[in-house]
Amino acid sequence: MSDLRIAMLHQREGGGSTTALEELMSSLRALGHTVEDLTPEPGAALVDVLRSLAAFVPDVVHAHCFYNALPYENLAEIRASHALAWTLHDVLPVNQFGVECWECSRNARCFGCPALPWWKRWRTNHRTQERARHRRVHQDLRSTLVLPSQWMARRIAHTELAEFPQVVIPYGLDLAPWRGVAELQAPTPRVLFYGNMYSAQDHRKGLPDLLAAWRQVQAELPAAELRVAGRITEGLLPSTVSNAGETSRSALLEELAAASVVCVPSRGDNLPLAVIEAMAAGRCVVAAKTGGIPELVQDGKTGLLVPAGDPSALAGALKRVLRDRALAQRLGAAGQRRAEALCSGELCARRHIEVYEQLATTMRTWVR
Repeated sequence: MSDLRIAMLHQREGGGSTTALEELMSSLRALGHTVEDLTPEPGAALVDVLRSLAAFVPDVVHAHCFYNALPYENLAEIRASHALAWTLHDVLPVNQFGVECWECSRNARCFGCPALPWWKRWRTNHRTQERARHRRVHQDLRSTLVLPSQWMARRIAHTELAEFPQVVIPYGLDLAPWRGVAELQAPTPRVLFYGNMYSAQDHRKGLPDLLAAWRQVQAELPAAELRVAGRITEGLLPSTVSNAGETSRSALLEELAAASVVCVPSRGDNLPLAVIEAMAAGRCVVAAKTGGIPELVQDGKTGLLVPAGDPSALAGALKRVLRDRALAQRLGAAGQRRAEALCSGELCARRHIEVYEQLATTMRTWVR
């Protein structure tokens, strides 16, 4: 199948999942396929979405984090007339989005949730209602799941989604721009964190843990710098931490060039694009041992791992690589080789094409 027509459905704004989708679309187009983002405008009805799809005539529809652009129920309705792939970037299809939900799979219906007040744990609440709504959609849905990590495959193993066809494909990058950064040495001992923290209660990316650890680092290494990039709620960063704000891709490359270490202290994550980008740029990664991160960061080989939510352990790992530049460079170089082997944009796109071709062929047979 020479030229596939692929329609993408996502959300109007987002973090790493949006960047991962943009990278995938670019790599698919470079291989000669026709790709359109048909995410509807806010307020669009299902009939509008179906009309756009009918006009484009896709071989495959690929859904991503569509949750704030389409009602969840629309997914099954789209699948009724189109071959559908669906990437699970997060745990929302089988749980809520709080930090406590990422690793929690002990109860698929969310009863007994420790994040709720005790008087709500054993009766119907918004969490059980949302979970039930998603389960109803999944019962009428037959889609191939694309999972960015083995962790996500394990995460859904005890849910109804485990019955769906699935394939693990790590995120891919056009590695060329990042190779240029890898050739540069950071001039100062600087740690870079980049991610979003939308409120003082939003701890998923682990920035509060890093800030607590940084006080310990500064006490022993006063010349070290911490740089934060991303959308951060005003007033959360102390004056001793420099703030780059939200950055473009080109600005991010400059930030990575100036950093000797990238810190990813997430308390809940799938396969953070920040890890892949930092490794592709040859920067030493210090990260929390959570989600799919250990599938890329091998402790002591391609970076350092610490327990999630442990500022003291995080401080110890940061001090170790800030003191030992040769170690940081060695880990960064090994990380770059691993990113090159697992996360090239072309490799990612070709593996997606295999999924699309199989889905399109199956759909044509089904229609006949």
